[in-house]
Amino acid sequence: MKLFIKIALMIQAIILLSIQSVVSCIKIILLYKRSSSLPPKQKSSCTVLGNGPSLKKTLEENFHFLLSSELFCVNSFVVSDYFLKLKPQNYILFDPVFFTEEGIKRENIKTVYESLIARTDWTIYLYVPMHAKKFTFFLDFIKQNTNIRAVYFNYIVLEGFTWFKNWAFRNNLGMMQSQTVIVSALFLTVNRGFEKIFLVGADTSWHEELRINNDNLLLLKETNFYNTESQSKNEIALIDPAKKNKITMAVQFMSMAKVFKGYEYLNAYAIKQHIKIYNASAKSYIDAFERVKL
Repeated sequence: MKLFIKIALMIQAIILLSIQSVVSCIKIILLYKRSSSLPPKQKSSCTVLGNGPSLKKTLEENFHFLLSSELFCVNSFVVSDYFLKLKPQNYILFDPVFFTEEGIKRENIKTVYESLIARTDWTIYLYVPMHAKKFTFFLDFIKQNTNIRAVYFNYIVLEGFTWFKNWAFRNNLGMMQSQTVIVSALFLTVNRGFEKIFLVGADTSWHEELRINNDNLLLLKETNFYNTESQSKNEIALIDPAKKNKITMAVQFMSMAKVFKGYEYLNAYAIKQHIKIYNASAKSYIDAFERVKL
């Protein structure tokens, strides 16, 4: 009886993986667009900088290490003074809010674009998902500073057999689900072939900053390494941008679970490519990567 159940579960898993692989192939056929060639690595190792509060400690204590590494920065890092001090070679914008008409009306989004134009006087590769090409504002932005070189990649979430996914990932046909920009950043560093990848400032501690008010509205305190003390007290209401309704605690934690699962998928892929990812964040809830101190 146990053997029968085991065989039945194996058959069920194979059927599910087969369906997922077929669906992924269809998604590639329908959604894939020729992506940019990834630039050659400039150094053997790289460091991905998350914007968590712990990055401040890393910047203060390990500044020279960061200078010796090829750097990848994300989202609003450009507003920090460290952008000019480190002069990162790579920058990634991933959140859909950066590529919508509603998004550019937000002061913080406009500031990122304006700061990138005004402050970048060295060559920097700006990685963005393929749908950024459809956004006129982004295309106009790229023309305003020739130091900023756009690198477009396909964000097509693929599932199915491991051998199929790894083949598709290596050929930049798609990637694992990325609930956070850090997953997409690490994916790109793996595909660029760095021998060692260090991750810092990836606190992933949003659950510590959640609060429910008397109207059952879920609030999140903004905590980034570049925020002032007054800014760190700001709270934003979590609203679904598509449905315009409030995000519940259950939905928020389900989303966070996908974040951590994404890191696990990413580490498994990196190991297959014989690449090592180290979590060197001063504080982090990520348990998918080996922890080290810089």
